[in-house]
Amino acid sequence: MTTIRTRRRFKRDPHDWYCESRYAVEALLDHCQFFGEVYDPACGRGNIPEVFRARGNPVRATDLVDRGYAGLDGVMDFLTADVAPVDNIVTNPPYNYRRGIAEAFIHKALSLARRRVAVFVPIAFTTGMGRYDRLFSTARPSHELVFAERMTCPPGRLIEAFDSRAFKGGKQDFIWLVWTRKGIADPQWCGPTDKIWIAPRPLDVRRQRAA
Repeated sequence: MTTIRTRRRFKRDPHDWYCESRYAVEALLDHCQFFGEVYDPACGRGNIPEVFRARGNPVRATDLVDRGYAGLDGVMDFLTADVAPVDNIVTNPPYNYRRGIAEAFIHKALSLARRRVAVFVPIAFTTGMGRYDRLFSTARPSHELVFAERMTCPPGRLIEAFDSRAFKGGKQDFIWLVWTRKGIADPQWCGPTDKIWIAPRPLDVRRQRAA
């Protein structure tokens, strides 16, 4: 019988299609407010836009590839497309299928968002002198949301095969980085950074199949 463990040995997705759980998005909204429209330029299966929609935000969703999300507003390359400014950008960006792509996503998002930008990335993204010089020295996040519970971001094809069971057995440390403008017309992003620790869910909840 083929197991999830075996499936996880498959080669990497060519466009880094790895999916955050709804729980991860709900945790962000439990700690940070987002006013106005929320745009996810790497929406995948639509977890981020659907959670925001359920909380009452208007949403917009695009991706490089159509993953079958019914709420997809278009297929495009966020980094090369002419994108109009938007209130907020919240995304789980592609991480390393192209060198520096996660940083490129963040820089473009910061150039477009009027209120907030939030990205879901491995905690290791916050380290490194080069990244500090290129990003954090001039755009300090207003919030870091650190998950004490280790998370899983399975490839989309694994979720299609195993549904919410694909999210079990987290082995990676993830963080939400949130940037907040000082004012809607102010080009500066405020700091210092508030670090928020998100406590792990009760063991019986973590053992359930639901993501």
